Amino acid sequence: MKKQFLLRSAIVGLVVLFGCRKNTIEEQFIAANEPIAKKYLSHFQVFSDNNTFDNVTYVINYDSDNRVSSITDGSESGFTQYDESNELSTVSDKNGTFDMSELYKAPYNAFEEGEVTKYDSKLNPIKILVYEDGYGSDILVGSIGYDPNPNPFFYTFKAAGLLAVLERVNLYFEPTNQNITKARQLLPYNNISSMIFKDVNGATKYEAQVSYNYDADLYPTSANMMVITPTETTSITLVYSYR
Repeated sequence: MKKQFLLRSAIVGLVVLFGCRKNTIEEQFIAANEPIAKKYLSHFQVFSDNNTFDNVTYVINYDSDNRVSSITDGSESGFTQYDESNELSTVSDKNGTFDMSELYKAPYNAFEEGEVTKYDSKLNPIKILVYEDGYGSDILVGSIGYDPNPNPFFYTFKAAGLLAVLERVNLYFEPTNQNITKARQLLPYNNISSMIFKDVNGATKYEAQVSYNYDADLYPTSANMMVITPTETTSITLVYSYR
């Protein structure tokens, strides 16, 4: 259950639910980080000091047009296909093939995970509310901190066609308010350095602190993450490699 919460929290923590952006996602990213180099991940490694998280190496492969063609962790792989307009059309793995057009048919209920309540000047969320065990369960209040450096996954997402997908997917953010928001508003621009989640009484339930080593372009090459709960502390090492 803890792993599921941390995964959902990371997803919610990586979103920016901020009104209507007039510029493109990439223009906003550049504005938040300029000057910025374009870097694409080739490997992303996760190592844990115990069995809380699996040790895994993700390998990202690209085609001759610099598009992500597949991602593998050594045991399972996912594959992408693009249409004649160079947009992501399908994603497939051992369970089958998913047609991206299915995402565009109706708005999705984003409020089932949580919501962002406060943002910084670069449109990164700094205060969020999340449900500990899904919609309707106990609410936790999250505080998120950032390094002033770029999200290292941004241009890899672009190479996978995901930025264009976010431009087209619609979301509902409140169960009683059916105003539609574009999913393009869900991508962060800077690199998360901390997440602290407290219950309504102010007691800390989950905490993650991350320290990075950066290259000359301010992209992380490695990081140490300390995940702290009331019952244990886990140290996780992250390693980033680029093309």
